[in-house]
Amino acid sequence: GNVDDDDDVTVEKLRSLFSTDAELTTFRGSSSKPNTLLQGAGKLADFYRSLALFRQASGGDWKVTAIETDWMSRTLVVSWEAESPLQIKGVDAFVFELPSLA
Repeated sequence: GNVDDDDDVTVEKLRSLFSTDAELTTFRGSSSKPNTLLQGAGKLADFYRSLALFRQASGGDWKVTAIETDWMSRTLVVSWEAESPLQIKGVDAFVFELPSLA
């Protein structure tokens, strides 16, 4: 999918960015198996939309601390943190599908 650069990003446009079988998983420790928290394009899009709205509404100082990419494995890892209103550190890791030749 592709989202236009304008401010008119609809829920449908946002959901089209995610694969229908996309998953949000968590890990505890380096050797643990992933735990699936959310599954499906709609649930993931709604989660990230809610997170973005919370970040915007909180008035906090959200900032990206690192971005790592590996094009061979099609991964993007974004590390971020906030000091106000809460001290939070997080990492969002994405694995992209191979492009389809349609």
